[in-house]
Amino acid sequence: MLLGVAAMQRSGAFGSDTQAFLRRFILLPIGVVGGIIFFALGFWEQAARYNFYAVLIVAAVFCGPMLGISHQVYFGLTGIIIILSGLIMLAGFLRKYPLPDKEVVKNERY
Repeated sequence: MLLGVAAMQRSGAFGSDTQAFLRRFILLPIGVVGGIIFFALGFWEQAARYNFYAVLIVAAVFCGPMLGISHQVYFGLTGIIIILSGLIMLAGFLRKYPLPDKEVVKNERY
C-alpha cells in the first residue's frame, strides 16, 4: 500500500494539495494499518487495551506532524506509553497473584 502511494505520488497522479498532505503525514498509512491491526486484535481477544493502542498509534501519527514533532519522538512516546500500561497490568497481576515464598516452593519440590 505504501509503495503504491509513493509510486502514485512520484508519477504526479495526485494534485498538489494531496502531495503536500502526503509529504507532511508520510507515516499516516502505516499508522492506520497498524491501528486496524490492533483494533482487530482487540476485537478478537476481547481486550480493550488493544483498542486503546490502536487509537494511540493513529493519534500519534496524525498529531505528531501537526505539532512539528519528529517521527522518532512520537513513535518513542507511543512505545513508552504501551510499555507503561503493560507494567501497570503486570503490577496488578502480581498483587492479585503474589509469588510464593521460596521456602514453600523448596519444601514442595521434595
